[in-house]
Amino acid sequence: MSEQARVPLIGPETAPPPVRAAYAEVARKRGGVGHLWQAMAHSPELTRRVGAVGEYLRYDAVLPPRLREAVTLAVAGRWGCAYERAQHEPLAARQGLSPAAIAALAAGQIPDALDATEAAAVRYALALARDGTVDEALLAPLQAALGPQGVVELTVLVGYYSLLALFLNALAVPRESV
Repeated sequence: MSEQARVPLIGPETAPPPVRAAYAEVARKRGGVGHLWQAMAHSPELTRRVGAVGEYLRYDAVLPPRLREAVTLAVAGRWGCAYERAQHEPLAARQGLSPAAIAALAAGQIPDALDATEAAAVRYALALARDGTVDEALLAPLQAALGPQGVVELTVLVGYYSLLALFLNALAVPRESV
């Protein structure tokens, strides 16, 4: 890919020891370190800590995987983050989201294929990413369906993928070549 990030990517093969240690943590469950982490590696401790939050949200949180991926794609669409979309569209498809549903989420729409809780979570995510807050009408059904832990993790999920989208967009981090 000819695109150039606004900060140099630190490849795993040339990384100094503190970066290699951060990469080892990030790659533990992900299997590797993509360009996102190679750009963030200029701050190895930040890479490690941000990576740990993402690992928890993706692998250990109480949120159902399909809901998580629908929300992630909605957030990626909100911020126009092609990198995030490219990473999560295959994950969403594996969770049963159709190409039409994936496209709708990227466009800020709520696909009919979502169940009531998934649709409520996407509405919540879009409102939070747009307004920085949500009203009780958006929160109440999620509290009933997901409980306090689920609502907390959903809120952090929206913030986490917003953080990554803004980082990726601001520093023009290119997607990996396939």
